[in-house]
Amino acid sequence: MSARSLARATFRGFLRASRVLDEQLSRTQASQASEVFTEREHEELTEILPRVFERLKGRTVADVAREEYRAASASEEHLSDRLDAALRALRTLRMRLERMRVMAPSPCSDATTRGVRVRVKASLVPAQTAPVMERYVYAYEVEIENENEEAVQVVSRRWRVVDEDGNAEEIEGSGVVGEQPTLAKGEKFSYTSATVLKRIRGSMSGTYVCVSQETKEVFEAEIAPFALTPPRFTKEDAAADSEDDEDDDIAALTRESAPL
Repeated sequence: MSARSLARATFRGFLRASRVLDEQLSRTQASQASEVFTEREHEELTEILPRVFERLKGRTVADVAREEYRAASASEEHLSDRLDAALRALRTLRMRLERMRVMAPSPCSDATTRGVRVRVKASLVPAQTAPVMERYVYAYEVEIENENEEAVQVVSRRWRVVDEDGNAEEIEGSGVVGEQPTLAKGEKFSYTSATVLKRIRGSMSGTYVCVSQETKEVFEAEIAPFALTPPRFTKEDAAADSEDDEDDDIAALTRESAPL
């Protein structure tokens, strides 16, 4: 393939990847591209194109690609080096997009199977999280509700945990938190558990094996995928924190100024 043809092909690849990335950013509610890449991917892309994430602020991958492809090359060797760098960057970008595609978009999920409703909500546990040790702890709250006419027993569980690097772990066990609850119509069973990741983001999904108490029929109730992701810190959060700090200062001043 000629250099011109390769340049055209990689440029089109970046345009397609840019559209997919925008879709994934919207799906996962991430505010900018830099939020979705791992530390290693940051380093790889910055080595290929210095300041790339600064240039992406408020802009798309397509915008940066157009600038790069419009810039002239000093020589054939320079052009070859740039095309090689483009291929490396496109490979990293496509890999990240593929991993994002299978990640759950929300830390909450809700699914009903054969009348068994399973709701989950996950959140990061900062007090037990240690990034320098590659330890990210997520707690998840589960509520299992029986909407059937007959009682249902939850006898076992199966979880699948995937981190943002695509590493997957399968976990199976009897019951839930040491119990095999039997739920009559309308009854709920709630519990909280936790999982540990080596990366800051991931997702979980799974099934509960249930047994209908009258028919003895065995079936699997879906635990719909949910995201393991740190909370987003918005400008509104910052303003609220600032107001809280101001309230604390006023309260402290009032206490110190009050007569004993």
